[in-house]
Amino acid sequence: MNGSVFLLHLAGAVALLLWATRMVRTGVERAFGARLRDWLHGALNGVVPSAFAGAGLALAFQSATAVALLVAGFAGQGLIAATPGVIALLGADLGSALAARALSLDLGWASPVLLLAGTIAFMASPGRLGKQGGRILVGIGLLLLSLRLIGEASEPLRDSSLLPVVVERLASDPAMAFIVATLTTWLFHSSVAAVLLVAAFAARGVLGADFAVVMILGANFGGALIALALTRAGPPAARAIVIGNLALRGLFAIAAAAAFTLAKPSAELLGATAAVIAVNAHVAFNAALLIFGAPLAPLAARLGRVIAAIGVPAADPLATAEAASALDEAAIANPRQAIANGERELMRLSETVE
Repeated sequence: MNGSVFLLHLAGAVALLLWATRMVRTGVERAFGARLRDWLHGALNGVVPSAFAGAGLALAFQSATAVALLVAGFAGQGLIAATPGVIALLGADLGSALAARALSLDLGWASPVLLLAGTIAFMASPGRLGKQGGRILVGIGLLLLSLRLIGEASEPLRDSSLLPVVVERLASDPAMAFIVATLTTWLFHSSVAAVLLVAAFAARGVLGADFAVVMILGANFGGALIALALTRAGPPAARAIVIGNLALRGLFAIAAAAAFTLAKPSAELLGATAAVIAVNAHVAFNAALLIFGAPLAPLAARLGRVIAAIGVPAADPLATAEAASALDEAAIANPRQAIANGERELMRLSETVE
């Protein structure tokens, strides 16, 4: 297989991985999105509930970024405070890691079963819920298939004369390996996909265990940058939560990579093979991040608010008054006034949307 054909096969397999991840997420959003958003809003009222809510939603969506956008949206509307929002994002990071761990299992037999069951469910179900359930099954089946294709496409790399030089160069420069993993995750816009790709390469002997761990830590840093970019145009309250999560996840990832590189602990403590070590390192890092980062969440939230407020002009009292809601609870006793207020509020919202 020449270089062009190899790159084409590998790019196609990675594209299928990204598409399958998105397919599962959109299926869950369309089938259960409203219920999950309501549940998340009600659960964000304490440290433990926020962490569990974030982890549960990330497992469902297979994406910590999707949860980050939901939580940031709630914060932008003033529905939740910054500290429980940051904790929810830490929980979402752990949930995303657990999803990657489950998907990394040897489930080759499950791919055709899920594809068949999902296709039948989608074609035979008259309702939206059944069709979206079929979409989710097909997405998971394609995800597992893409991992197998990545493994098969990367097989020639084991005999490549160029790969040992590149890997040796990056292995001797952990900072560069960390940056490469960060940029790869940013390019994919999915930390789950990036982690699974690293695990697939490690399973084929392309990457060593120590090198894979550093790449995993870089992927975690890159995963925190995705939500920051997607909320850059949001209100300061929304960006404060994402910035707080980036501060914790980024600093912990850099510190963990530096400690791992300098101390050189035995990676075999995390598993027997390089692929298992890579995925277990991802789970262990995010579990430690939640445990040790939750007590620092108030500080991270405060830092996020300060950074998000930079460059934001002070609110104009007149503009604030004009943008204030026309609804008034005191007018409920007067139906005619209450209906008139409702009509004015509807007009305001329509103008805002337009």
